[in-house]
Amino acid sequence: MNVLECSMMNGSADPAKSMTTLGGICLTSMLPLNFWLRLNFVIALSSTLGSLYFSEVMKFPPCTLCWYQRICIYPLVVIFGGALLTEDQFHRKYSVPLLLIGLIFAIYHNLLYFGVIDQPLVPCTGAVSCSSKQLELFGFITIPLLSLIGFLAMLFIAFFESCFERQIKEMK
Repeated sequence: MNVLECSMMNGSADPAKSMTTLGGICLTSMLPLNFWLRLNFVIALSSTLGSLYFSEVMKFPPCTLCWYQRICIYPLVVIFGGALLTEDQFHRKYSVPLLLIGLIFAIYHNLLYFGVIDQPLVPCTGAVSCSSKQLELFGFITIPLLSLIGFLAMLFIAFFESCFERQIKEMK
């Protein structure tokens, strides 16, 4: 399908207005309207279940920074799930602040974990140090890195979803 066919399918005869093709594939015809929201819901749910698996099944006690990141990630399951059920178009107003705060904690945690930040700046006073190595997959994938990837992915998807919706509105 070319750009003209995709723009005609979206109700626009102007191919210059159609920015919804990727490599000749019409994205608006292939993806449901809430695809990006569903994807964020799946990432938030898997992050939540993953953190619970690490702490409850594998018995890795979470550090202080892990708790702060959990405080940001757990409500996102409810926000994204509720937005899916009610077709709320304003879910980014509630999710983006939590994503940004969680991302800041995740970046700080990774800098601490990989030794970029000195130990005296550590806010951890609990039984588990925020820089202790509990799990390393393939020698570099750590629990703090998984958190960072999750927050970055959801923030990127929220941004991409916003741009994608704006382009669809401009075509109409």
